[in-house]
Amino acid sequence: MRKHKKNKMSGITLIALVVTIIVLLILAGISIPNGVEELGKWAFGYGNLASITIPSSITNIDKHAFDGCSLLTNITINKPTDSISGAPWGAPSGCTITWTGDEIP
Repeated sequence: MRKHKKNKMSGITLIALVVTIIVLLILAGISIPNGVEELGKWAFGYGNLASITIPSSITNIDKHAFDGCSLLTNITINKPTDSISGAPWGAPSGCTITWTGDEIP
């Protein structure tokens, strides 16, 4: 008789999956901590993100970082205007991008 192997998920993998799903379902607005340097492909793709604040430490945002974020209305970036290329990085057409790093110290 042939034995069937069961596919097992580790407890940690299952917890990470559940947490990811919960975050994507309830995420409304976030501030990324300073020190993060990049937002990769699909970083927030198809999430229920309404607004986001991006710190000055970010140097690159992938062109698909906000694909499918239909609820996204505002991206605030603490850097000089257009200092990160590729805007709006997949954000919906009605999304406002505010650059706040233009102040001279």
